[in-house]
Amino acid sequence: MIQIGATVASYRSLKLELLLYGVAVSDPRLSEKILALPEEELSIAGRRVDLTFPDGTRVSAPLTDGSPYRLSLLRPGVAQLQGRNVQVEAHSILTSDFHQRFTSQGTPFSEIGRICGGYFFLPLGQTPAAAAPADSCPVSGLPQMVFHDLRDVHEVLSAAFGEKLVQVVKIAVKLPAAFDKPAIEQVLPYIEMIKRNFKSYIYLSIPPPESAALLPLIYARGVDVVFCDLLLTDEKRAAMHLPFRRNFSTEEIIETLARLVSIFPRGAVLSRLLLGWEPIEETEQGAQRLLQMGVVPVLSLIPVDRDRLSDVVRSAIYDFLQSLHVDLDRNIYSRWIHSHLHMISDCFTPNDSLDIDQTENGASLLDRVFDRPWSRRALAYAWGIRRSLKVVEGGSAPDGRL
Repeated sequence: MIQIGATVASYRSLKLELLLYGVAVSDPRLSEKILALPEEELSIAGRRVDLTFPDGTRVSAPLTDGSPYRLSLLRPGVAQLQGRNVQVEAHSILTSDFHQRFTSQGTPFSEIGRICGGYFFLPLGQTPAAAAPADSCPVSGLPQMVFHDLRDVHEVLSAAFGEKLVQVVKIAVKLPAAFDKPAIEQVLPYIEMIKRNFKSYIYLSIPPPESAALLPLIYARGVDVVFCDLLLTDEKRAAMHLPFRRNFSTEEIIETLARLVSIFPRGAVLSRLLLGWEPIEETEQGAQRLLQMGVVPVLSLIPVDRDRLSDVVRSAIYDFLQSLHVDLDRNIYSRWIHSHLHMISDCFTPNDSLDIDQTENGASLLDRVFDRPWSRRALAYAWGIRRSLKVVEGGSAPDGRL
């Protein structure tokens, strides 16, 4: 059921509203299950509320007590979102006990990772207060890095896929320095285990590598979609808001993205930009630079003060998103190639602007077709053929798009 007033025109524009304004949860049956996300690339993520709408649109919106949108439990397995003339039924991980469960080895599911929209977020390579057990690291050499036990990861993913809660695994590698060979060697067993046991896309989020020669290896071993995030276009602002960006210059990130574009299929190299810490015009320029390279920009919206969430700001964001979608093309082939973007729930993607732009007719029908399991399998099969042609004896074929 959905009742939409003048404020919201579609589920995708509702997604934008929720990313801007957040969601308030006062129902104790749900609020007690809201957990802080694991340490990820951005410390600003905090606690988020995960929702999936009837048309398949997914959103992981920030928990905001003062939000005009409120969530309550409607019935087992279904939550209700209300506010601003909107009343929507949605599925949510908050209606499940998944994150409260434990593995057979006694590890909380929530320590392994979190379900966000249609993907399982698996952070690796973080710097913890205490070192990991020796048997949790497939390869020795990085004692300061914690990597989850492969048996625990397999058990948690088996539960998530078995209950049809996720369709994608996103591995996020957070390192205090460049992505080097020992780090890649520690990540590869997780990639290989997932590919061997689950029919799933693998997203990988990485910092710039120590050597560009290491990048073909992650493609050869099975990564389908890769992120290397620009975040802010101005290096001074990036260093002020995002301390880890001090380790990487804008040009290092751009060079990494250019190399990735030469290795991965069209539409499979992504970079996040942040809206809220720099003028939107600068973010637009950064997005245009990425598009010119063949990189798909996705937008993380930083919660800002109420007076900055004016109609003018929202209108500028809508225009920005529509321009990104136009630049990605509107033909059916392009939309199929980029259909995997609908899994991204904590960011706004160019595909999400389809219903916002009311001149795009029939978008919902095509999106439902592209969202079908057979369509995703067909795209994965096409990418698998491309991989077999590009990969030579465990390495990668010379640069050049197929």
